[in-house]
Formats: sequence, C-alpha cells, structure tokens
Amino acid sequence: MRGSWVVVASCAACSGQWVPMSDEGAPSARGGANTAWTGDEVLVWGGWMAEIEVGCAVGVSSLHDGARYDPATDTWRPMAEYPSDEITEFAETVWAGDRWFVVFPPGGWGSEDTSAPQMAVYDPASDTWETLDPPDELLDPAGDYNPIWTGTEVFLYAGGDNAAAYDPATGTWRAVTPYGGSSQGYLVTAWTGEEAVVWSTGNGAGRWGGAWNPATNTWRALADGGAQPDLGMSTAAWIDDELVVVGWNDGLQVWRYTPASDAWTHDRLALRGQHYLTSAAFDFVGAGFVVWGGLGRRQQALGTGSWYDLEQRVWTPLDGVGSPSPRAEPATVFTGEEWVVWGGGTGACIEGEAHADGARWLPP
Repeated sequence: MRGSWVVVASCAACSGQWVPMSDEGAPSARGGANTAWTGDEVLVWGGWMAEIEVGCAVGVSSLHDGARYDPATDTWRPMAEYPSDEITEFAETVWAGDRWFVVFPPGGWGSEDTSAPQMAVYDPASDTWETLDPPDELLDPAGDYNPIWTGTEVFLYAGGDNAAAYDPATGTWRAVTPYGGSSQGYLVTAWTGEEAVVWSTGNGAGRWGGAWNPATNTWRALADGGAQPDLGMSTAAWIDDELVVVGWNDGLQVWRYTPASDAWTHDRLALRGQHYLTSAAFDFVGAGFVVWGGLGRRQQALGTGSWYDLEQRVWTPLDGVGSPSPRAEPATVFTGEEWVVWGGGTGACIEGEAHADGARWLPP
C-alpha cells in the first residue's frame, strides 16, 4: 500500500544493515544497563537515570527494573524488579544455562568500597530473583569478581586468592585452588570449553594470566604477554582456538593467545583516533567484533562505528542508515544472529540525558 511502512522482524538477507526495535513496552530511558541473551529473549535490566538541570547531569539514580525483548516478534514484556537498593549499573553478569547470574559492584563500579559484593540470580522461567549469600571464607570482599560460566558452574575470580565456584543447580559453593596474581588492574576472562582463562591487561598491575581447570581444580600459567602494552579496560572472548583480547593503547589493539603454542600474537589495527572505547558499545559479534558510539575528543556522543573481521583482519564501516542516534553507554548483546543496541546517554555533561530506543545490526 502506498505511503505505508512494513515492519520486518527478521531479515536474514539484510547483513550489514540496521533494523529498528519497537519501543512499546520497553524499559524507561537509561544508560549503563545490563544485558543477557537467554536463547529466546534479550534481558535489559538496571542501569542509571540522570537528573538533568540546564542540560547537565547533576545526579545519577540506580534503576532496578527492566524488560525482556523478543527479536523474533519485535516485542517487549515486563521483567520483575530486583527487590534491593544495590548499585546496578555495570554489574558483572553471565548467562548460566537457564538463569542470569549477577554480581553487584559494592558502592558502584570503580568505587573503593571494600564491603562484600552482593550476588543474585534471575530465573526468567518464573520471573523471580534470588539473592545469594556466598560463604565469607571463600570470597574476599575486596576485588571486582568476573563470573565465567563453565557449563555447570559459575567461576568467580578477582585476582590474588579470591576465587570460588557456584553450582546454580544445587545452590552450593566450592573452594578453588589459590592461584595468586595481583588483585589490582583490569582482568578479562573467557571460557575455552575446558578451562577458565584469566588475563590481566596491565593498567599498572603488570600483565599475567592463568587458566583454571574445573575438572581437576588446578591452574596453569599463561605465557608472558611480551611486548603487549597496558591495555587498561579491555574485553576478551574465546574464538575458535584462541583467546582474543581487545583494548586501547594509542589506538585499538588486538592480542591473540593460542594455548597449543602457549604464545601471543598481535594484530596491528588501523582504527586509531576514531574510537576511544570511552563509553562505547563494544562486543564480539560473529567472526569479529564491533565498536560503535561512545564519546569523542570533546566528550560528544558518537553515532558511528566499524566491524573488524578477525579472520581477514580488515575493518568495515557500519552503515549509518537506521542506526540509533549518537549515544554513550548503550546496552548491547549479540544473539548469535543480530547485535542489539538499546538505550544509552547523550554524553553531554557526564552521562547526560538517556534514550529508550534501539536497533539491531545484522553482521556480514
């Protein structure tokens, strides 16, 4: 019909393009929300809402509600509110088989609060939350814990001797053999199918790493990073037979660790100066990773991005048609077919005003 729109919920032939998301029933505007892919739905929960005066954020409130998005039908449905006043933005989370495991940062991300981290599990089948109470003798309150799902347990590690494993099926904890390593700096983690790999990207704490085998409860050391510079706040994923670590130091850097040879290699990227990973959306997507949005040199929100093919080692700019408006700290997740980008702030005056819309990008 002339003059009408047709909403396409799924478009397998539209690789490299953006598909808008419905906003009916979506969560309220926010930045820094947490996300998970259940296999059927995208969970969007928590985050911050800024109090704005004359265009600037003068205060930030932590949110405890969310919603569930079905990309197959382009619809939202409600999600239970978490019954607590914990700081929810930038929580450490992992999808644990059939439920969502969440570690709340004491006092908020980056805080020097050394109180014990709070943990909870969300069950989408019953739409309920359960607060966990890990044994004090297993987990030191200090440190930022990075959860890894091994297929049967959630492995938690925060550097030093701070490690434990939780079985959500039985609700039980077990001790993990101490490994050592600094509890300072920034840690990235990944599951290889057999081992939980932990790597420190430096940030003043040096570069070191280890791999924990849950079957034997033993560690092995990873090769030294050699010429790898401090990468600071980074991300990592296990792709094919490599640990791929992506961070920022005078431009984006990609470092690959291969367990078979116990060696690191380096990709020399050409995206220098375009993205700073400051509040940008960043995810491993398909056979590569995508960088989008974030803040520019003048702290203005960006609305551009690129996709890096890890096999071909080349960059492809993202099509801007249909993409979300410029923003920082959006909620993102890869479903295995589409990359979902929702919410985020304007970037003006700290986080600035937030968004309550989004889009899905289909990788090549």
